[in-house]
Amino acid sequence: MGAGLLSLAVSNPAFAEDQPVLLEPSAPWSVDYRDNSCALTGVFKSGAGPVVMQIETFDQGSNVTMRLAGEPIEEVGPSVDVRWRDDVPAHTLDFVFATSNADGVRGFFAMTSLWTPYLEGKADTSPSKLKTIGDASELTFGGKLDPVLRLKTGPMAPALDALNKCADDLVASWGLDPLAQRKLSRAAETDGFYLSTPLVKASGHPAGVPSPIRVLIGADGRVTDCKILSNFLSEKESERVCGRIRQKAPFSPALDEAGEPIASYRVEIGMKLGG
Repeated sequence: MGAGLLSLAVSNPAFAEDQPVLLEPSAPWSVDYRDNSCALTGVFKSGAGPVVMQIETFDQGSNVTMRLAGEPIEEVGPSVDVRWRDDVPAHTLDFVFATSNADGVRGFFAMTSLWTPYLEGKADTSPSKLKTIGDASELTFGGKLDPVLRLKTGPMAPALDALNKCADDLVASWGLDPLAQRKLSRAAETDGFYLSTPLVKASGHPAGVPSPIRVLIGADGRVTDCKILSNFLSEKESERVCGRIRQKAPFSPALDEAGEPIASYRVEIGMKLGG
């Protein structure tokens, strides 16, 4: 992705109005193998201070969460845009929540589908061609983010491949074949119901933020396990939410590559779990 000031001015003025803060990597990308997720973290440096970027995934390619925080960030508005190529429109991140730690370092938490096609290993036919994120060598964050930040990430493909490997191992830990799950001819589906994910109370967000849900589903469509992927939700509330999911079961089971029913999973990190 080049600097392309003329291209930026034409396609997205929000990126051209301000001179971006340039950040160079200060440490290699690292992948954290967590109990219920995989997190890819990069640390970057600039004259204005460091910035940490993290991508967290809860399965093999559902929507991911992103965190960006650091001393250069002065303000986070209701939306943040990210660009990795000058010849496509900027991508607006979904469900953006501003954050601030005890030391006053600001940042944001967001839920997005930005990396989904790449992580799933699928081609993407949208105008943005999201799979090319693996070819990106820098990411520019702007929109309502002040100031605009340009992270010199280097090639993203090796880092995202490492995140993929962790996701496969995570799926295997649930007793499922990760390769078979990547080749499903149909994912598990709910039978016409929608269930809001629980909202976890968070500082500065009275309405709460959505908590991810993971549901394991047998080849017969019945729920074999349900887990709320948040340490901030009480056990009682977690049981209530999962109880409602089991009550609405069964699902329509996933189908393998040959079209046969197979045990699988559903993960939802946004607002609703539905068919």
